[in-house]
Amino acid sequence: MDPVVINLSAEFMKSSAEILDMSLSPGSFFATLKQVGVYNAGDPAVKNWDPGQIENLEEVADFIAFDVFVCNNDRNDNNSLLVPLNKLKEQFRYVLIDHGYCFNGPCWQLTEGQDLPYRLALIPWRIDAIKSQYQFKNAVARMRLADAEMDSILESVPKAWRLSPAESHNLKCAMVNRSQDRVMDAIIRGMAESGGQD
Repeated sequence: MDPVVINLSAEFMKSSAEILDMSLSPGSFFATLKQVGVYNAGDPAVKNWDPGQIENLEEVADFIAFDVFVCNNDRNDNNSLLVPLNKLKEQFRYVLIDHGYCFNGPCWQLTEGQDLPYRLALIPWRIDAIKSQYQFKNAVARMRLADAEMDSILESVPKAWRLSPAESHNLKCAMVNRSQDRVMDAIIRGMAESGGQD
């Protein structure tokens, strides 16, 4: 489900009732391949599934840490998906889509010296997959960006979406200076508020 950048023309958009309902303007968009038979994390049908049906349940802690690190304030059940791995729907893969509100989005515009908030928007599906805060430690330890890595990310943004040089600089400074301790604190606080284990 790797995302790609696609261009939607006015002609194409007029041919799709689903797209017209979204009130979008022609231009560049992130897109992922549409999956058939997908469940979202809030679907009542999945609440009592055997955790063994999810092939990557151990990655839930990584997903949560990543969302806090990139300051994604729009995680919800509808963009937390369970994708079937076979026709019988016996095994699933848990995936997160839609990161348009990362960097405290959707505009990504920061003033000089502005810090991004540290908060956990949502504990995704199966809180019982998280047994201890220590499951987050390895993930959080990897949450750092060097200047060159952030430069590469900003350069990969489609030209129509790019920030001004000053805004790009401010976002880069905010991201390369993200505090691992504060990411961890936000996770622990969010877990406690959600009834997760210590």
